[in-house]
Amino acid sequence: MCSDQYLQSIQPMWASFDAPPYINHVIIAVFHSLILLVGCLGNMFVVCVVFRRPSNLLLLNLAISDFIMVFKSITIVINSIFTGPVLGVVGCQFYGFATGATGLASIMTLAVIAENRSRAICRPLDLTHQLTRRQAYSKVGSTWAYGLVLSCLPLLGMAGVRYSPEGYMTSCSFDYISDSIANKVFILAFFAAAWIMPCLRICRSYYR
Repeated sequence: MCSDQYLQSIQPMWASFDAPPYINHVIIAVFHSLILLVGCLGNMFVVCVVFRRPSNLLLLNLAISDFIMVFKSITIVINSIFTGPVLGVVGCQFYGFATGATGLASIMTLAVIAENRSRAICRPLDLTHQLTRRQAYSKVGSTWAYGLVLSCLPLLGMAGVRYSPEGYMTSCSFDYISDSIANKVFILAFFAAAWIMPCLRICRSYYR
């Protein structure tokens, strides 16, 4: 089922484990199918609601990024049913990229929402601090640009940084097992960009 190109992208460490029983794949497929169903329906409901205030565009953006993040789980459901990478290298790259891009977009949107609510609560009568529609669109665009730039780097394969299959060979992520300096630097940089910075912005907003 695995092409030569896909086999070459697998870390040798995973080969030291026995193949998991089929029931494990079924459980993963069922679990992700439930997430897919509930997540897609919930976020579609939010997307279908008409928003009139600019600040609500941030909620819309969060719903869209979360929807895409959940919808890409269809890849792992299909792979789990067939116990292998049905979509091969392309599917692996798509899964890893979609996870990184939407995850970053979502958490950065949460940070922007927290900052916007902080301004609204701390300065409720100051109209100059109210979010305009143009500013909302700009902030939405910046969250996606932030996520896409960082998530595109492994697609380029520069300095060996890449998306690689994980354990069951049904999902992919950043190559966090590689011993290369480039991969370690990228993982640390991504951790800082995707978690530390947004969390600090959120904490600062709630502190205020």
